[in-house]
Amino acid sequence: LVAELPLKQAAALAAKITGVKKNLLYQYGLDQQKD
Repeated sequence: LVAELPLKQAAALAAKITGVKKNLLYQYGLDQQKD
């Protein structure tokens, strides 16, 4: 999702789909960008 959407939107959409907290997904996305 991050390839097509800004991280904030991707995290929100993934949270809606999976039920995982948005903040957790957002932080994961930030961590992945650092690598």
